Amino acid sequence: MTDMRTAFAAEATALLDEDPLAAVVLAEISTELFAKAAARHPERVLNVGIREQLMVSVGVPRAELRRYGTPADHAALLGLDAAGIRRRVTDFIGVT
Repeated sequence: MTDMRTAFAAEATALLDEDPLAAVVLAEISTELFAKAAARHPERVLNVGIREQLMVSVGVPRAELRRYGTPADHAALLGLDAAGIRRRVTDFIGVT
């Protein structure tokens, strides 16, 4: 039986091979499981070491925001802005 980390590493490695926009950010855990992926895609397999705070800022660099939109655009698209949350809450409690 495959453990969770090994299964995740296999799926993420396959995704890295298929999707040029995919990336994996590691924090020193399971790095050995991504060694082959890191060799094939060194620019998209990042190990930030034992610095979980840094992982948050690695997600989407500022230069990429023009490609994906601003954080506000992203929140609105997913319904995570104030209007989207208000809409979901009122839908849930049945208020019109």
